[in-house]
Amino acid sequence: PPAPAAAAAAGAGAPPAPAASAARAVPVPGGVLDAYALNPATGVREGTLAQIRLQDLFAPVGSSNCRDGVSDAHAAFDAKARRFYLVAACGGTGSALLAVSATEEPASYWYLYNLNADGVGTKLACAGDEAAVADYPRLNFNADAIAVTARSYCPTAGGAPGARGAGAVVMVLPKGPAASGETRVAFALFTSHEVAAAASSGGAAVAVAPASVVQLEPAVPQSAADVTSGHMYFVADVSAPAMRRSGRLCAAARGGSDRAVARDRS
Repeated sequence: PPAPAAAAAAGAGAPPAPAASAARAVPVPGGVLDAYALNPATGVREGTLAQIRLQDLFAPVGSSNCRDGVSDAHAAFDAKARRFYLVAACGGTGSALLAVSATEEPASYWYLYNLNADGVGTKLACAGDEAAVADYPRLNFNADAIAVTARSYCPTAGGAPGARGAGAVVMVLPKGPAASGETRVAFALFTSHEVAAAASSGGAAVAVAPASVVQLEPAVPQSAADVTSGHMYFVADVSAPAMRRSGRLCAAARGGSDRAVARDRS
C-alpha cells in the first residue's frame, strides 16, 4: 500500500506531530510528562491535568537502574486505539522504557514496560560481557503492534557507523497485550543487519550495508485512517558519513502470527 502522508513528512525532515487527541495533549519536555486539557473546538490549552517526572513514572519497572537518568522521551497518540504511547531511554543501559495509557485519559493509569535491547544474542552484540547502550528511542505503531526503535552502541567501541555494536534496533510488541497491561509481553527484535538485508532484497537498485543503518526514524500515523494493518513506515539513513543526506523508506510488515519482516518501500 502507499505510504501515509506522515512518511513523506518524516523523509522531508519535518518535526513529528505532537501527541494529542482532540481533548488532551502529552508533551514530554525535559524529563517530565505533562498532561494538558485542550478545548476540542479550538485546540487551545485549557489547563494542566497532571505532571510527573519520567524517573518517577517508570520507577515500577526499574528506572532507578538508569545510570544517566530517563531521557530522550517521545510520545504519540494512537487515534484508532485511542491510547497514548510514551517511550524513553534508560540512560546508560540497554533498555528502553515504554508506557501505554490504559485509556485515552493520560492523567490516569499507564501500563509500563522495560524493553531489553542490550545487543546480547544479536548481530549488534558487544565483545565479551559488555552490554550495548540504547539511546534516542522513537515510537511507531499500526493496527496490530507497537514498535520502538533505538540507536545501539558498545561503550568501549563508540557509536561511529561501522563500530562493533553500532546500529539501529526495532522492537515490535503486539498491541493487544501491551494495551491491556499484561505483565509479560514478548516482542520481536530486529537490528540494522536484518533491515539492511530486507531493504537490499527483491531487486532493490542499491544494496544497503548494515553499518549504514544507524537510525530508523518512524513515520508516525497522524490519523485513524493511517493506522492500517500489516505495515509500519520508517526512514532509514543509508549514508554513514552524514545523517539524512539520503534515505530509504522501509516498512515493517507482520508476516504470519509470530514473526515480522521488513520490506523496502523506496
